[in-house]
Amino acid sequence: MADTRFDIKSDLEKRGCSLSMPPFQEDQGQFTVEQLTETMDIAAVRVYVERAVRKVKKFEILRNTVPISLGQILEKTWFVCAHLANFTGSLFKN
Repeated sequence: MADTRFDIKSDLEKRGCSLSMPPFQEDQGQFTVEQLTETMDIAAVRVYVERAVRKVKKFEILRNTVPISLGQILEKTWFVCAHLANFTGSLFKN
């Protein structure tokens, strides 16, 4: 999931992933019914994606600016923190 400002679709496709982005208006006036439905579906899921990212960022190693010297291991660090965040409780309220 990404905002319309990010041009990462081809990078994700190389990894076998798909990209969900809300449609944007191109001087067409109003959204069509399909575009409105798609926007609402993405917005409903976006809340949970943002909660999950927030849980990962709570780890001390990711709280501050990451030095460029750690750039090579940043993806692995994020991966480990994301897996650890899965053990810290639910994204949903009971």
